[in-house]
Amino acid sequence: SKRQHYYGGLCAERGVRLVEVAGGYQFRTAAEYADYVKKFVQEKPSKLSRAALETLAAIGHSSGRPTVAVLGEMRELGPGSADEHAAIGRLAVDLGIGLVVAVGEAARAYDGRQFGGSAALQAESVDEAIALVRKNVVGTEIVLVKASRAAGLERVADALLETVPGF
Repeated sequence: SKRQHYYGGLCAERGVRLVEVAGGYQFRTAAEYADYVKKFVQEKPSKLSRAALETLAAIGHSSGRPTVAVLGEMRELGPGSADEHAAIGRLAVDLGIGLVVAVGEAARAYDGRQFGGSAALQAESVDEAIALVRKNVVGTEIVLVKASRAAGLERVADALLETVPGF
């Protein structure tokens, strides 16, 4: 159609392609801009994690309930990941998150002791995280489970729903 041709040309001038997919249309980055887009996407997770922790703290403070953050590795961050993981650990301390369960090697940077806060409980695997959550969460807490999709922490959320009263 003329409209598709017009928008397709307009998109191409701006570094994206309009592609027909499964009966609809999807914007896709032009190959020559892929590295820029990847860098932009890699910078987002810590912002999302910050917002999630701030929301957890706000709900905890307003309800008077204890807060627990089960935080896994942000694997998509790349070379700056150590600093970003540490920044999330500092934020958890600053916000007064009651308990942090850190899952995975890179998640060791969430430990609050380096920022004058409490130690994070360290889990090397999702199974260890599930065991720690079952041991330390009784059902009155507000719990955030957050990580890269690749970390598989949805199993922790499932375990909470299955075994902890009140969830």
